[in-house]
Amino acid sequence: MNKVWKSGSAGLLLTAMLVVSACSSNGNEAGSASPSAAPSTPSASETGSAAPSAAPLKGKINLVMWHQPTIDAVNAEIENYKKLHPEVDIEIIFSAFDQYYTTIQTQLIGGGAPVGIGVSPETTQMLAKYLEPLTPYFEEENPYTKQSWKQDYVPNAFEIGKSGTNDVWMVGVAGAVNTGVWYNKKILDEAGVAVPTTWEELMAAQKTIKDSGQIAWSEQLVANFKGDWYNWQLNYGFNLDDWMKLDTLVPDGRVSQMEVVRGIKKGEIDLKSEKVKAMFAEWKKWVEAGWPENFSSDWGWYDAFVSGKAAFFLGGSWDTPGFVQNIKDFEFGHFSLPNPGNPSDPIDMANLGGAWGLNKAATPEQKAIFIDFMRFLSQPDVHKRAVEAQGMLPVVQGVELSDPVMNAWAQDAKFNVSKIQAISLDNELASKFLSYSQAFLTGGDLDGFVDKYASIYQEAAERLITQNKWDTTQW
Repeated sequence: MNKVWKSGSAGLLLTAMLVVSACSSNGNEAGSASPSAAPSTPSASETGSAAPSAAPLKGKINLVMWHQPTIDAVNAEIENYKKLHPEVDIEIIFSAFDQYYTTIQTQLIGGGAPVGIGVSPETTQMLAKYLEPLTPYFEEENPYTKQSWKQDYVPNAFEIGKSGTNDVWMVGVAGAVNTGVWYNKKILDEAGVAVPTTWEELMAAQKTIKDSGQIAWSEQLVANFKGDWYNWQLNYGFNLDDWMKLDTLVPDGRVSQMEVVRGIKKGEIDLKSEKVKAMFAEWKKWVEAGWPENFSSDWGWYDAFVSGKAAFFLGGSWDTPGFVQNIKDFEFGHFSLPNPGNPSDPIDMANLGGAWGLNKAATPEQKAIFIDFMRFLSQPDVHKRAVEAQGMLPVVQGVELSDPVMNAWAQDAKFNVSKIQAISLDNELASKFLSYSQAFLTGGDLDGFVDKYASIYQEAAERLITQNKWDTTQW
């Protein structure tokens, strides 16, 4: 079947300025990863002729990651790498995401953390004092590609690895995730609705579809809670200008987490402003327009879209292989989410999907293996296999994907660098936010909700000050 493709300004996941994080205050023992996928056959560029001319690498390193598809894809390449370096042993450890960063921080503090730390652009600053800057390594030649390691990467994707600083802290060898909205063309056609290009069109489309008896949005991130991800988008769409007006910025012009906290403490970020109230009022309208009266979480947010019950689905590039395989009864396509703060401007959402940072406490031998393995993964042929196995998009130059839908998306993708380091809520504060949000979305008072919203993030700011031992006297 011919699938509909509307390429819009597809980008990668750009997290909201204030993120409801799944971090936990409880530790989690990292278990072993599941068995690796079957190794692929190395290309000519992955043979011994491309291996470094320095002394043979020997020893063992471990990498930790929360995303099982990334683990499976990279495990397959470990087998190929060991053909070049038989005296090297690399193990990937799985750690559940809901407790990941608390677990890793505990291990880093105690000196027992893995050599390679799975990170994201939004969290490298939280762990930066434990990580080694990778900038000097990227200026050196990659022995597998015979050019500087930096040149292997799409420029903007490389910039994401800086995570709001002048140094590179992460290697995005496992690819990028692009997030936007998928649509069911059959439902849109039956309701007489065109693919939305502006915020007004999106709101009108939702209402029309809902009034026709169809389900507009297939989203249920938390059982019996509607609208969690709407808050992410609304914070980004409405607050970007306010955040960027902070007068003290990190050197390259991006706002660090400490600057966000300072802005809250100094009143430069007004969490109770009229703009914030307008943001949440719009959020409520969005939820009311998009959700059916009796949406059941038992359907499953993915299944509700794939089965043809819902018109819109927040997803990304990783969904493409499953959609192509499983959707037979309707045509589907993708568009960028219109910006609620500037309706004519789509939101490009950017993030690396699988990346590692280097533990500063690792031995020189361990660091050498880590860097060499990351360079091995940066070869176009290797990177192509890794991203296609996960439904991700390439961040290495010269990679053309086999699937035409995925390749079209990759060619059009805009790798936007996140300009704000998010404030993440621990489980206690996240639970409060969800509870207050649910009450507000089902009839609660706007001003009362905004007061509670502000108190939550003020408390989060205080916790970050204590946790990071920031000297607020300098603010």
